[in-house]
Amino acid sequence: MFKNFLHEEDKSKDKSTKIKLPSVNESIKEALEQREKIMFERIIKWNKERNLIPDKPKEISELWNELDMLEEEMQELSDANDMNEYIDALCDVIVVATGAIRKAGYDPYVAMDETLKEIESRTGEIDLNGKFQKCKTEECKKKWYKADYDKAKIPTPYISGFEPES
Repeated sequence: MFKNFLHEEDKSKDKSTKIKLPSVNESIKEALEQREKIMFERIIKWNKERNLIPDKPKEISELWNELDMLEEEMQELSDANDMNEYIDALCDVIVVATGAIRKAGYDPYVAMDETLKEIESRTGEIDLNGKFQKCKTEECKKKWYKADYDKAKIPTPYISGFEPES
């Protein structure tokens, strides 16, 4: 019979064989990370279905169209009359930026993870206007993580096609 590890105590003498279950916090964190990854994958799929992802990465000089689209979305953000229009414009910015990252030949999920590592490494304070001001002393700067976007680079054959399972 199978042992129910969640509800039954391990009565064996050899405690080294006891299975360690992930904590609730670890499980929630993993579920949220999977949800975020799926969101990026859906945006990439949407771009692929419309043939917006090229066979080879675009150079910076070729990404002007994405800049124009971002400017349009920022204008929509500026023109928003209510919270729904405001949130819609912000989400459109995320979709356009995600597609642009992929078109440049990078995995948006990995790139965002690197960005978050960088901003999370910074300390600072909120100023009187409610804006975060990062600490710029040499001591603080020594603790800053520098995003390594090379980790997000996708091998050229996999830009628009199917990526290998990871």
